[in-house]
Amino acid sequence: MEDATGPLLIQGSPEPIIRIDDGTGEKLTCSGCAESILVEGYRPECLIGIGLECWRCKHVTWTPKLLPGEVLHAQVVTLGATGRVLIGSTVTQSSRVTFTTDHQIERERGLAAPRPAPKSNFELSIEGLDAVASELDLLSSGRFNSHLMSADRALARGARYFGENPLAWALRYLNRQLVGGSMRMSEDTLMAIGIVQSFQNVFSRWRQHARASYLAIEFCGNFHHTISQLIAASYLSDHGNRIAINAPVHGGGRSADLYVRISARERLHLEVKAPKSLEWPNTVDSRSEMKKLVEKLLAGAQGQIGTSTPGVLIIGSSCISPGFFDRFGQAIRSTLRSKGDKFRGVAAINLVGLDSLSLHPTRASTFDFQASYRSEAWKNPHYFQDNPLVTDAVRPRLKRP
Repeated sequence: MEDATGPLLIQGSPEPIIRIDDGTGEKLTCSGCAESILVEGYRPECLIGIGLECWRCKHVTWTPKLLPGEVLHAQVVTLGATGRVLIGSTVTQSSRVTFTTDHQIERERGLAAPRPAPKSNFELSIEGLDAVASELDLLSSGRFNSHLMSADRALARGARYFGENPLAWALRYLNRQLVGGSMRMSEDTLMAIGIVQSFQNVFSRWRQHARASYLAIEFCGNFHHTISQLIAASYLSDHGNRIAINAPVHGGGRSADLYVRISARERLHLEVKAPKSLEWPNTVDSRSEMKKLVEKLLAGAQGQIGTSTPGVLIIGSSCISPGFFDRFGQAIRSTLRSKGDKFRGVAAINLVGLDSLSLHPTRASTFDFQASYRSEAWKNPHYFQDNPLVTDAVRPRLKRP
């Protein structure tokens, strides 16, 4: 709990410096004399990186710093970067509010916030493709290379697609064309370029994240799910939400992939499902199949989202058949109306889908490529409490002009 620098709150009497309303009943005592009560109703999430000086022994007790990759929320009060504040009588603090420092806010930005979206054109070359593969193999501690070799074997057998790892397929598919000296501008080629550039653009935004190595490993083991997760996280972050990426749960527990901090005490959990049936070149065509799939995904998310852990189900898709997104959205809305009472902890379902792919040569080996993703959410009318989600549809692009 020790820190070296930062603003201090000075206890000016034997009374606690802070009393947190609706607190836990726990008391934070001075770590020096173990006698003075510094905080009543102590909650660690309400006091992050704060120094508390004991009136009795003058020892400074530091509350825990923000964990790497953890996020703050809108109801944060910063005490600044330095200084000493004498507290003559106990300050009452809401349990929804967090007191912290400028340093902890900067720590969050450095380790949890995504970078701005890149603006460079897509360079299609053997060297460029090899650089993508090498970087992911390095960040994943050598896990990606085996997927590349498997993709090579699949393509040698004449397979159209290698679903075990779409990025490995895309890199090897494009490499074979470049080595052969001719590019076939087919749907498969556009999808391969879209996969590579989407990975580059999205992962470049999260590479500095405290959990980047975990994300790299996930890209090797479950690419479709991970790219859907980070596209959703990027969209939500761009619209003002502070998104946290959950670390894997050890010991067999289940948790949602992401969450938004609403206050010091509340989270909105975000569970991503990216089923194979919604991964290109597959598609689901009939309305009844779509509704069955939505209900199946809702049921599958019950271990991560419920009334004790309320949240949003995010469905990731790379289907590009005409009208697919709108038809699947209608199935989501219909399913929530008829079956949403069985899933009262789900605030909404958000669909993230590939909307269009386009490629325009600009000069030798350089292309202006755009992969447009569409994101839209539908609220559950049977949600068990006031719904915190704003459901404006957004249509940002992975590549910005």
